[in-house]
Amino acid sequence: MDPSLALLLAVLGVVVAIVAAAGTWAGVLRRRPRRRVQYYIDRSMRFLPDIPAGDIVAARLGLQGKQDVAITVVRFANTGRVSLPPSEWDGPLEIRCSGQRVLSARQSNASPSGLEVGLRVDGDRVLVDPFLLNSRDLVEIELTTEKSPEVSVHARIKDVRRVARKRYVYPPGTGIDGALMTGDKIVYFVGFPAMLILFLVLGLTQGTAEAQLLSVIWVLALTIAIYGFLIWAITQSRTWRPR
Repeated sequence: MDPSLALLLAVLGVVVAIVAAAGTWAGVLRRRPRRRVQYYIDRSMRFLPDIPAGDIVAARLGLQGKQDVAITVVRFANTGRVSLPPSEWDGPLEIRCSGQRVLSARQSNASPSGLEVGLRVDGDRVLVDPFLLNSRDLVEIELTTEKSPEVSVHARIKDVRRVARKRYVYPPGTGIDGALMTGDKIVYFVGFPAMLILFLVLGLTQGTAEAQLLSVIWVLALTIAIYGFLIWAITQSRTWRPR
C-alpha cells in the first residue's frame, strides 16, 4: 500500500476514534440516573482560640468567647432526572458531624433562590425536614461545630440507594464557585482559538501533504480536548453552584 494512503487511513482512524469517544461521553452525560442525591463539602474553615473581639464573622455567628470552632458549608442536590416529593422520604435528611457537637446551623443558599427548608440541630446532627427536591435543586447548609468534623449526609428516599459524596468540583473559572470571569473568557474564547489557528497555519506551511494532514488532526484533537473539557467543567460547576 502506498505510504501516503496508509498515513491517511491511520489519521482518519484517529479522527473517527476521537469523534466516537466524544459522542459516547456526551451520551453518558445525558443518561444520568433517574434518582440520585449527592452532597459536596464546599469549604471548611476553622477559628483559632484567639478570636478577635471585633471579628465581624464571629459576631454574626455569636462566637466571641468560644474556642476551637469550625464552620463547614455542605451542599446537597438532586442530580437525578426526576423530582423527589416529601412523600417518598422516610424521615429527615441527616448531616452527621462525627461526634462533634453542632453549635448552630442555617440555610445559607439554595437553587432555585426561593427554596427554603426546615432544619433543626440534634446533638452532632443537623436534620433537614422532607421537602420537594426537584431535579437540579440544590440546598446549602452552613453549620458551626466545636471542632472540625468529618461530615457525611444520609437519607432514606425511595429508590435512592445512598447519598453519595461528590469529592471534587473542578472550577472552570476564577470567580466565585468557579464562575467564568472576563479574564477567563478571554483565555478560552480569544487566547486558545488564536493558539489553535497559529498551530494550524504553521502546520499547513509544512512541505508534505502528510505533515499538513497531521497538523490538521492535531489541531482538531486539541480543540475537542480543550472545549470538551470546558463544557464538562461548566456543566458540573453549574450543578453545584447556587443560581
